Amino acid sequence: MATNDGAVIGKKRIARDAFEAGLPEPLRGELDTQAEGALERAAARGREAWPSVRIEDEVWLGHLASRLREGEPLAAQLEAIDAGGLYLAAACLRGVHAALEAFEREVLPSARRALSMRADEARVDEVLQRTRTRLLTELHGSPKLALYAGRGPLGGFVRTVAVHLLANDEAAAKPVEDDDDALAALPEAADVEAGLCRLDQQQHFRAAFREALATLSSRDRALLRLSLLDGLSIDDIAPMYGAHRATVARWLGAARDLLATRTRQALASRLHLRPDDLESLLGGVLSRFDLSLSRLMRESHGEGAPPDAT
Repeated sequence: MATNDGAVIGKKRIARDAFEAGLPEPLRGELDTQAEGALERAAARGREAWPSVRIEDEVWLGHLASRLREGEPLAAQLEAIDAGGLYLAAACLRGVHAALEAFEREVLPSARRALSMRADEARVDEVLQRTRTRLLTELHGSPKLALYAGRGPLGGFVRTVAVHLLANDEAAAKPVEDDDDALAALPEAADVEAGLCRLDQQQHFRAAFREALATLSSRDRALLRLSLLDGLSIDDIAPMYGAHRATVARWLGAARDLLATRTRQALASRLHLRPDDLESLLGGVLSRFDLSLSRLMRESHGEGAPPDAT
């Protein structure tokens, strides 16, 4: 009995050491009693989510540690992380048969449903196969599943990869169309141009909007496309950037505000008007544009205004 107890204690120490070694250096000093309790709960949540899937404790805890980041309290990250999704990802990346079966049975169907809304069955099957390849093999570089950090549901991360593979295919099939054409059509989607009575004003507004869009960073344009056009939620987008959802919400809000501000500036320049004269001329149209973008973003997130970053 004593020998068995010693073996158990030894395994726990090895697993705990693997966790500490995998942590970012600044977080290692936070391994206090509270963090130890949060770690034990997170580790248990992962195993309990997939009882038929087994990986060694040191492998699991090392993987968990490597997905945490500095700048946020260790205990809080451990309490909030999707331990079940992260445990299954860790096992899949190591080729555990039971994990791969569970991934196929429990995770991929949501990606199939998302793809089925945009493509026929044969195309869906083809994109799903490529999704498996991208997520689980090194054929195109490191497996994309290794990027999953447990800050949102695993299903959402997989759906995002699948939908973007399909979207890339669709974009490649339309080489003549500018990547930002769909974003440039947002004024019509927001019913702004209907408020511009004169044709020349409408033309100036479209040109100003496209000009403002071109000044945004590639990240801002990508975020706006993901949110406003693809309809992805903050929780879907955050894992793609390895960022907290509050950070992504702040980025999206800033991109929207910058787009609206620069559209105003470009339109004022085109019409040779000061900003206050522009507002007087066009009434509440530009304000309605701001509100429409906000509304579109809220609807695409399925929630209220983006939370403040903490």
